[in-house]
Amino acid sequence: MASSGADLMAGTKQWGVTAPRLLDPPTADDSNRTKELQQFLRESHLSEDSTDSAKRENIIGELRELVKICVEDIFSEKSEMTEAPHIAVFTFGSYQLGVHIPSDDLEIVCFGPPLVKCQDFLKALHGVLVKNGVVAVMESLQEEKSLYGSLRNEEKNPVLEALQKQKTIEFKHSLADFMKFKMQGVSVVLTYAIISGVPLESLNIFSEGVLYYVDEANLPGLDRCRVAALTRVLVPNFENFQVVLRYVNFWARKRGLYSNVIGYLGGAQWAILVARVCQVYPEALASVLAMKFFEIYSQWHWPNPVMLHDISTKPDLKFDVWDAPNKSDDFSHVMPIISPAYPAWNLSACVSESTLRVMKEEFRCANDTCKKIKLGEANWSELCEPLEFFKIYTLYIQVDIRANNVSDLRLWKLEVEPLWRKFILQIEAQGDGTTKCHLCPTEYAYDDAEHHSVIFIGIKRIIQSVQGLAVTVPYSVDSSIVKNEIAERKKPGMDAVVSQFRRNRMPDSVCKLVSGSSGA
Repeated sequence: MASSGADLMAGTKQWGVTAPRLLDPPTADDSNRTKELQQFLRESHLSEDSTDSAKRENIIGELRELVKICVEDIFSEKSEMTEAPHIAVFTFGSYQLGVHIPSDDLEIVCFGPPLVKCQDFLKALHGVLVKNGVVAVMESLQEEKSLYGSLRNEEKNPVLEALQKQKTIEFKHSLADFMKFKMQGVSVVLTYAIISGVPLESLNIFSEGVLYYVDEANLPGLDRCRVAALTRVLVPNFENFQVVLRYVNFWARKRGLYSNVIGYLGGAQWAILVARVCQVYPEALASVLAMKFFEIYSQWHWPNPVMLHDISTKPDLKFDVWDAPNKSDDFSHVMPIISPAYPAWNLSACVSESTLRVMKEEFRCANDTCKKIKLGEANWSELCEPLEFFKIYTLYIQVDIRANNVSDLRLWKLEVEPLWRKFILQIEAQGDGTTKCHLCPTEYAYDDAEHHSVIFIGIKRIIQSVQGLAVTVPYSVDSSIVKNEIAERKKPGMDAVVSQFRRNRMPDSVCKLVSGSSGA
């Protein structure tokens, strides 16, 4: 006698906020498609070999020793200190989840006591790294800290006021307490956070008890590690999760969706979306999970949140917790993806209506391709074809960003970057909800101008015709507001020029740039 669905599910553990969904047992076709998916990942070089993995392990070990030297240097002249305090070193991000690719940053958090101030630590670490000759390329971010600090501390800054109101940028989570450098050819992003009142040599960042010893300013450093760790334990089959996440990350990169800086999603957000699908189908093979990923999110009713477990509250800790029904700011979020670590907050607050619209369309297209894969009419590589950005929009905004040298260009780009999201919001407002805007995920650089980079925004306005069909209509954009704001912010030797062109009248210089130049 055949078992009923209820019988089959009776012994299945519930993962997440809903009961698991019943699927038929895996078929031979499911197994074959999973093997094809794994083969595609191998052929796409989406994992490190043993040599590269060992290199990262060596870097982490070496950094622990250098951090120890760094702290000893800070306290070498303080006679009242009999022993330098301990600094705890942890990894987070794609490396902690085991889905990093060779080009990914190695993301590290150092936890120190209040005695070791952030600026003192980063300054000393910079000196120790250079002294030991282990750094190939160093980016000093102290100037960026000053830039963001001046941006943040202005008494009245209309740009930031608008962005904070729109939830497209938040300064309560530190933007500057980090350092980026290359070590043995690997890019390292090192963040510093302070924890007081707990022995750091035996720090357990996964215990909620540690939350009593950290303040809101230093919480993000702790949260980065806790989110990845909790995501690992909240999925029923971690190996299947890794396979699907590698594929989804690759797809997102190819389609220009892997960047929370410009309003899409970063690694932590994509990981939670994949983990939720794994919870819903705990017995499914990787190929089925990959297809279900695109099916589920092509139909998801945003702003319903995606979360891996129920949101918990801890009144004695006093941290803000995401609560859309009762907080107007949280209610305004368009694509909530909730952190599994306490305090729960929306990891995708930077997503706007325009970027959500782009992602929803990409989910739908990917789901259509998955249906063809299931019928044997397509393969896994077809779903990851690169985005043809300059073929899908009718109007393009071009922004040429110039400076006198590489350092000034980097700082200038940091200062004007928040304006692009505000500009997109203004464009959408002009279009009265009929305009689709897309910030190009690739930043271009002219080969003959080292200090000149270019970004593009694609725009398409669609209205419903009398017959009910979607029709693209001619459109132009008033860019005077963003031009004025650029003029107010630029300094000697820095400039950003805004222009626009239609797809069928693309300037020769742009054709050459986008066809023959790699992204910056």
